[in-house]
Amino acid sequence: MTGGRRTADGAEGEGGRDSGVGGSKKEEADSGWRMADRSEGVATAPLSGLQPTAYSLKPSVSSSALYVLDEPTVGLHMADTQKLIQVLQRLVDGGNTVVVIEHDLDVIAEADWIIDLGPEGGEGGGRIVAQGSPEEVARKARVSHTAKILNDFLEQRSPRSAA
Repeated sequence: MTGGRRTADGAEGEGGRDSGVGGSKKEEADSGWRMADRSEGVATAPLSGLQPTAYSLKPSVSSSALYVLDEPTVGLHMADTQKLIQVLQRLVDGGNTVVVIEHDLDVIAEADWIIDLGPEGGEGGGRIVAQGSPEEVARKARVSHTAKILNDFLEQRSPRSAA
């Protein structure tokens, strides 16, 4: 590994796909995603970085909400990914439900529950091949590409016991 983070599909890099940062406003709107506050019924501006994400994801104090995020780490620096994980955890701690579609192993490893679709992409996928906590999914390396890579990732993260 060269210092970038590793994703569940085995790729290395700081941000993965182009996030649209630095493009025109139309390109940013087309490639970004919007977060709607159900209580206000108003969508926020497209999100292209962590700071707007953190503010846009503030939960309503009156009720819990469902948040669905599609690859929110695209374009984020590794330090910002850790901040995003903290924001997502606060949302969950506040009684909200957070669903994240993600390939970043740092985010996957922090999930309460993983649903791994596969075994391949496209026509070769679409079936649940593993589900459970990150540790449970990691033990299913024979049936899941994600599980194999996640298992290696979790082993590297866990503190080594003194010999």
